[in-house]
Amino acid sequence: MRRLPPPGPILALLGPGNFSSGGHVRVATCALLLLVFSGAALLAPMFRTLDVGDPEGGRPFFRAPMWGEEEFEICFIHSVNQRPVCDRLRVEEDHLLILGSRFDSFGAGMPDGSTGEGVLRRLSNGWLEWKVHRPVSQVILRVGRTAQHRLVVKGKEIPLSQLARPGQALSLRPGRACLWEIIWQLGAGSERGKGEGDQGTEQ
Repeated sequence: MRRLPPPGPILALLGPGNFSSGGHVRVATCALLLLVFSGAALLAPMFRTLDVGDPEGGRPFFRAPMWGEEEFEICFIHSVNQRPVCDRLRVEEDHLLILGSRFDSFGAGMPDGSTGEGVLRRLSNGWLEWKVHRPVSQVILRVGRTAQHRLVVKGKEIPLSQLARPGQALSLRPGRACLWEIIWQLGAGSERGKGEGDQGTEQ
């Protein structure tokens, strides 16, 4: 008994003779466009990042993707009164936005009252908060020997001395990354965390 081919859409997939030449061209074109758009989505630098690197440019020493209105902080010990200070910032499309500072004691260079530029208020925990809205292209600082500069981003605290030697200048600036780089970075961070956890267990 001769075996009949299955009916319906499956029949159309059994051989090239079931498509017209124009149909083949359209299918191939759609497949090619799908590959192109998929590659563009993976490789195009579409996502905002916080980059920390050399002020002269080049590949950043540290990069973190920043979503929506996500903020980060630069914390340090004030050089005069030796008290902690934390500056709040956000990455915008092509610049950084300084949002304010938190500190628990007045010192040189610290605001001592509200002005036309910003508002100073005391928080319920006794700390002072200076709120501003100041756009800057980048923030350049020198890693202090006693200032203990730290970058606080995504719930993690990163000593800037891990990225540069004391006295060396660092630039914090907006950047762009592709989806592939972000996926790779998240995977690499996960593997580092796993390795650190295994190492701690062995000790």
